[in-house]
Amino acid sequence: MKHAANMLTGLRIVMALCLPAFIDDRTVFFIIFAAAGLTDLLDGIVARRTGTASRLGAKLDSLADLLLFGIMMACVFVWGGSALWALAPYVLAVAAVRIVNLGIAARRFRAFAVIHTWGNKLAGVMIFVSFGAYTLTDSLAALIPVIAVAGLAALEEMLILLTCSKLDLNRKSLFAGPKGAKEKDRA
Repeated sequence: MKHAANMLTGLRIVMALCLPAFIDDRTVFFIIFAAAGLTDLLDGIVARRTGTASRLGAKLDSLADLLLFGIMMACVFVWGGSALWALAPYVLAVAAVRIVNLGIAARRFRAFAVIHTWGNKLAGVMIFVSFGAYTLTDSLAALIPVIAVAGLAALEEMLILLTCSKLDLNRKSLFAGPKGAKEKDRA
């Protein structure tokens, strides 16, 4: 049970890598995609409930999310063709901020990190819902709200990385303050 959460995350990585093989069969693609989304939901719950949450698990989760997101975006561009290029500048802008954030974390904290803020979690949920809707309907309108939320979440993460003195992967928001700050204030 000690490795259950990381095994779920590893399963998400395997499923993400399998997705391109089913790019022409959207039903199978969607089933694998939905299963990967379920593992994303469950790995954190399992880690917290079993007391096995770890820094390695958080990094593995971020890697799995990044890999799945990259594969999803590649599939969207294959399916959407030229119609999707209107959204490309916005998607690239969000990706650029995410890459800059990784650079900031590496420079300031000597770690590639994605902070698990509420904004990032909301963006993650919206990515799964929007991408699922797009996979089944081919409606580009399903992607617009998620691009906006992901962009705002990436900017919030950048502000946290630039202003915090210590890396806290589980900081909930820019306004929540670092984990443990209230306990220090009471002492």
